[in-house]
Amino acid sequence: MPSLIAHSMKLFSRMYIRHNPKDPASLVRHLRRSMNHSPMPVLLPPGVRTEAWQDGGVRGDRLLVAAPEQVILYLHGGGYVCGKTRTYFNMCSRLARELNAEVLLPAYRLAPEHPFPAAIEDAVASYEWLLKQGWRGDQITIAGDSAGGGLSLGTLLALRDKGRPLPRCAVLISPYADLHVTSASIRGNDATDFMLGANMLEVGRNVYAQTPLDAAHPYASPALGDYTGLPPLFITVCDHECLRDDAYAVEARALAAGVPVTLLSRPDLMHVWPIFAPLLPEAREDLVRMANFIRGAGRRKHAATPVGTSMAVASAAPAPQADSAAARPSRPPAKSGGKSKAPANLAPAKPAAPKAPAKPPVKAPAATIPAKAPSKPATKAPGKAPAKPAMKTPATATPKPRSLTRPPAAKAAPEQPAPAGKKGKVGSGGSKKKSG
Repeated sequence: MPSLIAHSMKLFSRMYIRHNPKDPASLVRHLRRSMNHSPMPVLLPPGVRTEAWQDGGVRGDRLLVAAPEQVILYLHGGGYVCGKTRTYFNMCSRLARELNAEVLLPAYRLAPEHPFPAAIEDAVASYEWLLKQGWRGDQITIAGDSAGGGLSLGTLLALRDKGRPLPRCAVLISPYADLHVTSASIRGNDATDFMLGANMLEVGRNVYAQTPLDAAHPYASPALGDYTGLPPLFITVCDHECLRDDAYAVEARALAAGVPVTLLSRPDLMHVWPIFAPLLPEAREDLVRMANFIRGAGRRKHAATPVGTSMAVASAAPAPQADSAAARPSRPPAKSGGKSKAPANLAPAKPAAPKAPAKPPVKAPAATIPAKAPSKPATKAPGKAPAKPAMKTPATATPKPRSLTRPPAAKAAPEQPAPAGKKGKVGSGGSKKKSG
């Protein structure tokens, strides 16, 4: 059950953000009027301060701590047509304090005045500025929500194609990842999405990517891209929002390319709920999960992280409800719309790698997610170790991409069997989890 505050914020979103536009111009006016200000007062935690930032033609803000150990490049949402960096001060300042990190929030150029690929160019330039300041790729996290989530993925693809050092990981909050706006959840969740609506997405899809060729480009619609070589991904999405299937398509693409991915999905919330920290209890819980994932990604080499295994979502928060795999629509990963001409000043998108012959998938071990501390098992016959109870993974798991080949499950030593499915901490593998 969502919190009472979540119910109130859903109603607020329905009244002031959701809209039924007649044309793209009216949609842009509405979004800039309703979203170009912070929905909550800015309450910075102790030890975090703000500073205006500019590099060349790109402006923005920085959140600074005394001695940062890492940096987050955060790309704001707003459908590529609106959004202010100040809206994200509350959430990003808490990540800054939790991770002892600097946060850079660029105010990238917006459509329709600056269509694709302007946002990608500004995001790449912001990342390059961080490298020039002495930050290494493994000290940088890219994150973003909604359009900023799609922009984060597009930036990863552009950096990889340019041969630049990649960040340690990426955090994608309800990513807007396919500008074709044709997935089943667009219309299927229209009645249950309190912030976005099918009409808003369909009317606004051509404002940023103004030609079919642009919309088909993986930098604009990264759900169509090849994710080979990308760093680990952490994805959040609400089961009842219109962009649900965009998150599922990104997860499927990542798994098909061997990229570690963690999917956290929640029911009965709203689009991009984590940005409403510290007011929303669910947002506070999931910010801890994000921070744990970023820490874990920094401690492990990407190549050593198992892919596609079931695992519990660890959290340092005060006893959040355990995540569980959710039933998802049986739909294949989004297919690429063919070759696309690379936008000006950007390297061409890397073509998809040829598919390997399909092999029978190996069933992943069931996740062990105890609801409470297990009682002491009864004494067994001599010579046999007691087995720990495990919750079975629901039968309606996401269909695995055909090209994904899972490694066989390791055999446990007979004298000391390990619990099935227990793999590690958040960010250490390709889980597909949601929190109830």
